[in-house]
Amino acid sequence: MSLLQACGDDDERPVIWPPDENSPAVAMDVLPGTYPNRLDVAATELLEVAVLGSEVFDAKLIDARASQLGDSLGKVWVGAKEARAAKDVDGDGRLDAILAFPVAELTRQKVLTADSSMVRLRARTKQKGNFVGRDSLSDSRAPKAVLPAPKGPYKVGTFERAWTDTGRDEIFTEAAGDKREVMVRVWYPASVPAGAQPAPYFLQLHEAEFIADSLELPTAAFGLVFTNSFQDAAMAPGRERFPVVLFSPGYGMSRTLYSAVAEELASQGYVVAAMAHTYSAPVAFPDGRKLPQTVQVAEDEALNRKIQDAWTADARFVLDQLTALNTNDPQGRLTGRLDLERVGMFGHSFGGSTSGEACRVDARFKAGINMDGTFFGQPAAGATVPFLMLGAGRDENDPTWVTFSQNLKGPGYWARIAGAGHANFGDVQLLLPLVLALAPDFDPASVDLGPIDGVRGFVVSSVYPLAFFDKHLRAKPSPLLDGNSSDFPEVDLTVYAR
Repeated sequence: MSLLQACGDDDERPVIWPPDENSPAVAMDVLPGTYPNRLDVAATELLEVAVLGSEVFDAKLIDARASQLGDSLGKVWVGAKEARAAKDVDGDGRLDAILAFPVAELTRQKVLTADSSMVRLRARTKQKGNFVGRDSLSDSRAPKAVLPAPKGPYKVGTFERAWTDTGRDEIFTEAAGDKREVMVRVWYPASVPAGAQPAPYFLQLHEAEFIADSLELPTAAFGLVFTNSFQDAAMAPGRERFPVVLFSPGYGMSRTLYSAVAEELASQGYVVAAMAHTYSAPVAFPDGRKLPQTVQVAEDEALNRKIQDAWTADARFVLDQLTALNTNDPQGRLTGRLDLERVGMFGHSFGGSTSGEACRVDARFKAGINMDGTFFGQPAAGATVPFLMLGAGRDENDPTWVTFSQNLKGPGYWARIAGAGHANFGDVQLLLPLVLALAPDFDPASVDLGPIDGVRGFVVSSVYPLAFFDKHLRAKPSPLLDGNSSDFPEVDLTVYAR
């Protein structure tokens, strides 16, 4: 029987595979012990794939004869050549199944190509239960982007939640009964087994493809971005309660495109919750829905105010949800581990304005940061809590920033980064080499990336938020905020001591 016609029964009747969405998903690790997963097809005869055991899945029961590896679309499949001795590859104390697939056949059938960034697995156990999995895999010659390794003492965990505010009608649709939905991605200090593999950049494959399409990038683009966070990892051990910071992205931008700064803060002992503001950016939900951006900021003050109010309400709602998880997290991860007396907020562009508004209207937010965003709320109200304005070094100041700084009622800071553009406050600056490799005609100026080197831009745009939150949420000394620093000559810092 051909490997492409793998069977799971002794009478060799063909396996009837249900659609992926009808089969439970399990974790898998292509090239166990290696990360990122990069394959030199010319030098590799067999590809090892580990199927990971868990509390609810006994990987030892996998039937290798009914195990197949497929392309990212699940259109072409190749059967396993053999099963190898089970071993614990992710360090969780459970044995994991090891399947070996013939690389020559994978390439011949075009499961693996120069453009591949992931593979799918479909298999079944000896009890005839079907399951599926996926993991990243790319040619060793393909371009890639690896997020900077976090510098803090903690490993980083991550998960997502879709929350519905049942007390708030959705104002950006006309459907009767629609309630406001908010997707949230959380990064947190974690405990990670030694052999665990980091999570994909986008936790949902259909969202990765959706966002890539919206940015006019190849579908597989985000599969070539590698992170430092681990999906659904356990919370860091102990009883320490960690300060919480909410994040609001730029208008039209995905929350995931700020993963690097979130990972850095989480590694330093913060719980970071990044929001997706539905209908203000493309958003995908776990149930498969893909909601496009339908509302655009414009020269319409009333509309902008309406959007600003909705985003601010999103932030307050997310903080409510985190408060509930601190009381009783169904997963047991966050229960009692959030320090809700030390809550801050930061955001980029329109999200930075949202940070200012949230700090103005909700006393639970103790400190805020606006990263290069015009204030659409009430800049003349200033801020009563410590506030950092972190902006691109423009020749002309945003008048709303001048107004806001003149009305600060607490400690304030205005840091101007020479050489930065509006897009130098997220992952875009780090992904630029990958984007240029995939789309050579891409013009960095089209998204307002400044001439500052992307890695340096990230260092600058992450070290100041960390110093600010350390000082004003943790009462830790932060000499970086005392004035200009020789370590960061591109930053001109004005301190408002009130």
